Amino acid sequence: YGSAGFNLFNLVTLSASYANMKSDTSEIKSFNSYLVLNTENIPKISSASAYFQRNNDNNPFDFENPSINTIMGYKVGYELSKGVSLIWDFRQYYKEDGTGNLEPVKQTTIETTFSF
Repeated sequence: YGSAGFNLFNLVTLSASYANMKSDTSEIKSFNSYLVLNTENIPKISSASAYFQRNNDNNPFDFENPSINTIMGYKVGYELSKGVSLIWDFRQYYKEDGTGNLEPVKQTTIETTFSF
């Protein structure tokens, strides 16, 4: 397992991790990365982030060819009032279409968060 992070002038934080787990009969590799924007100086935006995850895959670094283990997306939070935010969460993952091909599945959720 390895992990690294980078903070650019307290504006943007990038983190990535890689795991390679082996047993006698199998090998599992995963890659996760996150980009988080510091929203302290952006009015009404409570959070902003993007992510890419590829878990339990033979080649998690094959970015051009997604697999059913690939999830990517972003989240943006809009501050409705102090301590209350509306979160827009978009994610895309892949599923097999029955013929062996992968088709993207796009999902958007909207949620409300309370912090106190």
